Amino acid sequence: MQPTRPSRIQILKTDEIDELYRRPEFSQTEREEYFALNDILLEHIRAIEKLENRIYFILFIGYFRAKPVIPKFHLKDVRPDVMYICQTYFSGAKPRYTELAKSTRSRLINQVLALLSFEQLTPAMTDNLVLRLQDVAIIYADPRYIAES
Repeated sequence: MQPTRPSRIQILKTDEIDELYRRPEFSQTEREEYFALNDILLEHIRAIEKLENRIYFILFIGYFRAKPVIPKFHLKDVRPDVMYICQTYFSGAKPRYTELAKSTRSRLINQVLALLSFEQLTPAMTDNLVLRLQDVAIIYADPRYIAES
């Protein structure tokens, strides 16, 4: 019996996928670098009402600066980073370790991406990307080469 769905090409190995999408774990020096905020970001953060949302916002910024993906996590899973942020920006305030609503997470991520000058993928961008990758595939059809291009 034929499978109903063709098998997928595996470009990355499991450990490479994990490395790409795993949340960064920072040293103290890295925290100081990745969670550093300029005046524009600080002003934006002041406009966010809840302490926990402010913390998530700063975490999203720091993790995205380290890797161009935004991992899923809960505040309790990143306590050292939360403590650093609270001590640095919120006079040691104690957050509640509550779950972040999906809609709030999405809104905060969109704000982070906009403030870091990233934009949503548009159909025109997709068309240009497809054309570029078709050209690359003519040169060398290896899936990993195409993905890295």
